[in-house]
Amino acid sequence: MSPLQMDEFLGLLGGADRSKAIDAVLHSYDGGVGFDRLVYDVLAPAQIEVGRRWARGEWTVAQEHAATAITDAAIGALATRIDAQPESGPIVLCCAEGDWHSMGGRMATELLRADDWDVVFLGASLPADQLPDYLNEVRPFAVGLSCTVAMYFAGARRCVRAVHSVGVPVIAGGAALGGTDRSAMSLGADGWASDVAQASLMLARWKEEGLPVLRDPSEVTNDGDTLDATWMSLRDAALVQMHLDVPAMTSYDDRNLSRTREDLGYIIRFLSGALVVGDDDVYLAFLAWIADHLDTIDGTAGILEASVRAVDAVVPDGLSEAHRIIALAPPAGRS
Repeated sequence: MSPLQMDEFLGLLGGADRSKAIDAVLHSYDGGVGFDRLVYDVLAPAQIEVGRRWARGEWTVAQEHAATAITDAAIGALATRIDAQPESGPIVLCCAEGDWHSMGGRMATELLRADDWDVVFLGASLPADQLPDYLNEVRPFAVGLSCTVAMYFAGARRCVRAVHSVGVPVIAGGAALGGTDRSAMSLGADGWASDVAQASLMLARWKEEGLPVLRDPSEVTNDGDTLDATWMSLRDAALVQMHLDVPAMTSYDDRNLSRTREDLGYIIRFLSGALVVGDDDVYLAFLAWIADHLDTIDGTAGILEASVRAVDAVVPDGLSEAHRIIALAPPAGRS
């Protein structure tokens, strides 16, 4: 039997065929394909494509959720095949506060287990204030922090501060952090890993050479933290502003009103993320992405510029850095 291919697994996800998907993964593993190769070559890329299909409007949220649940079940089934012999740890792995995308962390947990680390996974969107007491009980060697979307950077930084407050180092990873350590360092993390193999090597080095000196867990905030703390009220105020500025919104149905409200929230939260890590491109890249995707939503094309203006109108005047970034790239050609 030939090894399982990503396209084959993706087809099973698309058909919501849980039993066949799990069987295909286990047959491939039992046939000699390593656990890491199944994750890196099949499960992870298939899950990325699931996200892309949702973003392009090809799959509904329900289809994306069904596919993700099957992938999670497949990882769980594979985990029972791993003859892990934990030699180091424990390691605690969690997702940034607010980040409900737990699949990357789930995969990382099992990959680290397969590499003989004792790992406890705390799941999605862990409230930062819940970390210190738990870590004081478990006394982990280190904490791994996953952040998949940049709008959760403020929550990620709160988690780093909480972990440092009990004297434990943090390795940060995840899609939101990009291909360098810049964002991870801006969040206050002690290390950055592009993948689990790099994280495991860093942990092994810390074990052999000693833990890094932790950064000051001070509670210094910036405009990004302020926006993150108030994003829901700012979003609602921006929607009111848009009703004043865009008369056509009186004809919007409930679906388009809901999507416009959601997009305003995204604009504010990605702006917050850019400010938290001091990287304007976090916001600008999101703005370019949403400009490409608005046209897939009936009745809402052409309002991105008005949305940005509305956000600019409701962000407090004292948040000068926020206004500076907003002014960098108004979506030209949209009204």
